[in-house]
Amino acid sequence: MGQIEREFVSPTMEAILTGAQEIGEKRGIEKGIEKGRKEGREEGEKIGVKMGAEKSLTKVALEMLKKDFPIDVIAEVTHLDIEAIKKLKETI
Repeated sequence: MGQIEREFVSPTMEAILTGAQEIGEKRGIEKGIEKGRKEGREEGEKIGVKMGAEKSLTKVALEMLKKDFPIDVIAEVTHLDIEAIKKLKETI
């Protein structure tokens, strides 16, 4: 509160207002933390889905390599980078 406003507010009222402000700040912080957690979970889920899809495509590419499919066909089917497929082929 500003200096002029304090002249018109009793000490009891000032204590109540200060307490209310602290409660409001605490609630704001709690809401901010919850929002951050929610956004973090959502981002984590997106990353997990992407990683799972890449792992599945890598398995498909590996099986195709084992069956002697051409690398360019594997890249077309899986949308994996040709260099990544070549590195994968070295592991067989």
